[in-house]
Amino acid sequence: GWLPQFPSDNAMHWHQFGALSLLLALLLSPSLQSLFGGAIGRYLGRISFVMYLFQVPIICSFTAGVVILTAGQSRFLVAAVAGASTIAVIFLLSSATYWLIDTNAVVLSRLSGRKFDALFPPDTARGRSQT
Repeated sequence: GWLPQFPSDNAMHWHQFGALSLLLALLLSPSLQSLFGGAIGRYLGRISFVMYLFQVPIICSFTAGVVILTAGQSRFLVAAVAGASTIAVIFLLSSATYWLIDTNAVVLSRLSGRKFDALFPPDTARGRSQT
């Protein structure tokens, strides 16, 4: 209520402002850049697509089950258990899927691309000086 109101879709505008603020903080902070550019940040970048694919199904199934199983406990305990276990499951499943499926798919894709380029060389390989 203390934030200024936009004429339409107030929440969307403030979310965009917050996202832009986080991006600027990352771009202007050497310590944040080193944190996200380090080994952990690179690893999160590698598994980010798999995490994107798995997060909604896990939240809608696993997390819902955890919340149902812990019903009757304090809200803080339910949120802590559901949040921590969901993050752990998403990271474990994403890591396993990345190493077992995604890396092999990338290797196969690169091999197929090299075979395709050998059969049908790009214009730059044939030389474009005939103009």
